[in-house]
Amino acid sequence: MRRLAVLVAAVTLGAAAFGGCALRLAVPGPPPGANVELRGVAPGPAFLWIDGSWAWRSRWVWMPGSWVVPPRARAVWIPGRWYRHSGGWRWVPGVWR
Repeated sequence: MRRLAVLVAAVTLGAAAFGGCALRLAVPGPPPGANVELRGVAPGPAFLWIDGSWAWRSRWVWMPGSWVVPPRARAVWIPGRWYRHSGGWRWVPGVWR
């Protein structure tokens, strides 16, 4: 179970780091509305749900949410967001605070 938690956290943090690469890219229009996701049951008491988000990959692609273990006690997830910028829309990746 611990390995699964570490793997999920690594994938999520890696996706957030990769998403940062899109900061310089302005996409032509706003992302679609959020998808409704089924969370299911948390894999354990330490897990926190991170909502999915839209990513631009030459078209809009939904990146599903996942259960993750926060990196430290009392950590708070600040979700990523798309914002309007001159010439299009840009992504700010989510971070742990």
